[in-house]
Amino acid sequence: MNRLFLSSALIFFFVLFLHPVNSSPQMTISDIGVKPLDRGEKYTTYSWKVDIYSDKGPKTCALTVSLRDSEGYELDSVVEFVRIQPGPNHFTGQGMCKTRLWDQVSSYHAQVNCF
Repeated sequence: MNRLFLSSALIFFFVLFLHPVNSSPQMTISDIGVKPLDRGEKYTTYSWKVDIYSDKGPKTCALTVSLRDSEGYELDSVVEFVRIQPGPNHFTGQGMCKTRLWDQVSSYHAQVNCF
């Protein structure tokens, strides 16, 4: 019984303290692009693309692409759940916003939040 406890304690110690820590991947957003596909009276449909480089993976992340005005305020955003692999990753998608908001867009921003 004493040996079983000692061996269990040693295994627990090695697993808990000597196991390498799983750190978050370092990601770089290398390119983001947004362009209109169809402009209607009320709504504009657009496509987006984001290129991300990651040093680790795979990791499930929320990719947010936001449209911003000249003061940096977010006018609209699209959130996609993506699986990021080590190395270069390329993601595309589509969104829709009101045309009056699209007319105010001056920049695009992408953000990645991993779980």
